Amino acid sequence: MTGGVGELSAACGVGGAYAEGVPVIAIAGHPSKQALKNGQSTHHGLHGDFSAYARIYKEFTVAQAVLTPENACQEIDRVLEACWLEKLPVYIQLPLDVQVLPAEAPTQKLALSEPLSNPTQLAALLENLLPLLNAAQCPAMLIDSTVGSHNLTDRTRYDFLMYTANRFIRGINRNPVVQNF
Repeated sequence: MTGGVGELSAACGVGGAYAEGVPVIAIAGHPSKQALKNGQSTHHGLHGDFSAYARIYKEFTVAQAVLTPENACQEIDRVLEACWLEKLPVYIQLPLDVQVLPAEAPTQKLALSEPLSNPTQLAALLENLLPLLNAAQCPAMLIDSTVGSHNLTDRTRYDFLMYTANRFIRGINRNPVVQNF
């Protein structure tokens, strides 16, 4: 997006994505670092304060980066990994001069893997939850929209559970046995 007014226009969409748990990568072009450092007149500034945009996006993104030639590759990987793991928007500010300067390539390929569960927490959950489920006469599961956005739909299907969901994710139920869904 265009730095400045483009960022302001996109802010509502990125904020909405944050509220709905939708991963978005917002990349904003900006004037060169040198132009900002020298106080040159630039277009679309908030009274000359181009750092305001990164502060605005910090409110509804899980990771932000202002790229420099020294940090570009590492910061891009860090921000993309946060977007992947958290399933929420991120923000990258790309100054005009940084995009044309050489950068040192990362030594390792970016590895985006699903986060692992904490074994101790999972064991504690199962220790407390399984006796309750086994004792219940008609157990039910309330599914929220995050199940779909984290690609866990298939992991929520158990024959012995009755399903329900909030009104925003009615399409998640694939069990034709449950007629009142």
